Amino acid sequence: MKLLYMTYICFILFMYFITPAALLQAASPLTVHDPWVLESPPGMKVMAAYMNLTNESEKDRIITAVSSPDFNRVEMHKTVIDNDQASMMKQESMTVKAGQDLAFQPGGHHFMLIGPKKPVTSGESVAIQLTLSSGENIDVIAPVRKFNEMQHNKGEHSH
Repeated sequence: MKLLYMTYICFILFMYFITPAALLQAASPLTVHDPWVLESPPGMKVMAAYMNLTNESEKDRIITAVSSPDFNRVEMHKTVIDNDQASMMKQESMTVKAGQDLAFQPGGHHFMLIGPKKPVTSGESVAIQLTLSSGENIDVIAPVRKFNEMQHNKGEHSH
């Protein structure tokens, strides 16, 4: 009887400590990998943020808004090449398909950080919040890198 009681107590403790963490992990709609912001030359009023998003759920996840307390506004952009001319097109939303990744990288999808509220330099971090169509928010902390740091780190990450 004492062994049964101890087993029951261990099970309750296990469920109390493990289940909330597992539920939080399961509830996370997207996983963010390698977020970063490219440092701009002094005086520039626009910067770009990049990251990789993974959607391990069975439902598409739609990003409907992006914000940062460090910038006046943030826009989602997609680089499009037409007749050998690259242009950025503002996107009202971006979909991360179920079971897939979406890369935000130079020359492709990216977040335009507009109107810095203070100078942002390499070694600092930028807070970014992604808002999904479900109403969920994903908070991201993206370190600021110089262009040469981005090239140096390029080979150190695999995605």
